[in-house]
Amino acid sequence: MTDALAALKAALAAALAEARAVPPGDDLAAFRFVSGLDEALHDLPALLEALPALARGGDLGRDLVAHFEETTAELARMRADLAADRRRLAELRPVADAMKATADEHAAVRAELAELHRLDALRADLDSLRAQRDAFEARLPELNAARDAEDGLDASAAALLRLTGAQLERLNGQVKEAVEQAAGAEAELTAARRRLAEERAAAESRTAELAAAADGFTALKADADRLMPALALYRDADRALLDGLARGSLVGASGLQRARDALDLVERTLEDLDAALASALEIHDHAHAEARRVLPLT
Repeated sequence: MTDALAALKAALAAALAEARAVPPGDDLAAFRFVSGLDEALHDLPALLEALPALARGGDLGRDLVAHFEETTAELARMRADLAADRRRLAELRPVADAMKATADEHAAVRAELAELHRLDALRADLDSLRAQRDAFEARLPELNAARDAEDGLDASAAALLRLTGAQLERLNGQVKEAVEQAAGAEAELTAARRRLAEERAAAESRTAELAAAADGFTALKADADRLMPALALYRDADRALLDGLARGSLVGASGLQRARDALDLVERTLEDLDAALASALEIHDHAHAEARRVLPLT
């Protein structure tokens, strides 16, 4: 085997290994490999065309010559198919670029629409947010005064705590006791602030729960106001139907009596339900009024 043939065999083995490494289903990688292989084998048709003459000259037999000729023809067909695929790819590339640009524009438009929807939702809440801001600004002087008083107390307590042990010894017993009481008051103030924050958070939570319960009870009352008249109309219609059937003697007396008893039971149930709802409304109104007296419900 000559050096050229040995190099060709090694190159073909490397190309085969690279072909097997192409991921399955990766059309783009497969197309790139086939295109590169076609360029690398540009002179192969001429080599294959020379093989039949060499085979005949070497007296290798008609079968081998025919095999070389079929291989050459198959390679020519494959090169023609590859050339056609390249032309189609060149024709489709502008379309693919246009589709990618359209997809990018679509994504940008969707992002812009999402931002517009978000801003529109904020606009719907703008009046409520402004009202809350105005309410806090109205209370700002009061809150600032409380903060200033608290800061002043902090400063005074801190100044007292900075006194050294020697200074405390020079003070008389009464002043020393007052300083020690101030230090204790600072610790109590810190604990009181913590408890106040916890109670405030608990009160806000209960206020929110009470407001939610009030909304639910209001919805329940609205449903009752809507349904009770309709139920009463159904009851009256059924009773009128029974009276008409009784006058016409179309149904047995025992059946009519059972229907009347059932309607009486429905009527008593509606009356009991109406009375219970009225009692619950009275209790709710009283409890809500009491809650509004001590909690900042709106």
